Amino acid sequence: MLHAIRRGDSHTKRLTVMKCRGGACSREPDRVAEEMVLHVDLGGEFGFDTVISPSMLKQFTFGNLISEGIISRPDEVTAYMEEKRGGMGSVRVRIPGLEKRAPYLKRNYGVIWADCGRKAPEYRRVGERLSRRKNGFRVGARVVYTIVASTSDRFREFRKTGGYHYAFILDRRARVVCRAPDVSRHNAVDKVIGHEVLRGKSLEERVLFVTGRIGMDIALKCIRCKIPLVVSRGAPLYQAVLLARKYNLGMVGFLRGPRFNIYSGEDAIDLGKLRASPLHKA
Repeated sequence: MLHAIRRGDSHTKRLTVMKCRGGACSREPDRVAEEMVLHVDLGGEFGFDTVISPSMLKQFTFGNLISEGIISRPDEVTAYMEEKRGGMGSVRVRIPGLEKRAPYLKRNYGVIWADCGRKAPEYRRVGERLSRRKNGFRVGARVVYTIVASTSDRFREFRKTGGYHYAFILDRRARVVCRAPDVSRHNAVDKVIGHEVLRGKSLEERVLFVTGRIGMDIALKCIRCKIPLVVSRGAPLYQAVLLARKYNLGMVGFLRGPRFNIYSGEDAIDLGKLRASPLHKA
């Protein structure tokens, strides 16, 4: 059964602003995206802060813990509590044996993780073992084209405020399974991942559609969670493409109208009668 996030889950605030158009200015009501600072306390010395839209905090927390490789199943968390107060929020999570995973808990997204002796650095946690996607998952090129249409009415928060990124989990027919808007594109991805894993659903037959660029951090989340295909309206970044090609993650960028680019995992897209032309050399 497809499951959509209910309409009341996103937060916007109504303000009066000065709008200037064509040389004339007037005070008018406007909608602004709301954010909050969230502290996630994992126990002991472990935890992290993030700026987040104040909805789907539980989904975000579990999605983040799984997509960052800290846990592999929701039942590894034995306690969860959350609290909101003003522009701040806190989540307390307890994971037995967490202190033994200390090397996995360092949070510095400006660092390229690499094992000793590796010829080229790779963005992952030291000692982490990732699996290459096996061929088998496939969606038609025409289904990829329909993603824009199937999600076109799901951006109401952005239309009101201009302040949101979006992530969607789609099925093989590009139908929306769940969606999450957030002021952070990474948090939006964690929220939809968490939404599905908390329902006990596998992501191995799903498509992740995002509205922002695909960086190597988002590619890594897909690889960890065994999402076979990530699609974006925007651009993938170079290291993300290299990572996707190494682990056979399907990656599509610049999905706009009747066109898109396949950067990795071509076997995940059934081109049908669409024929690949010879390599064009610039």
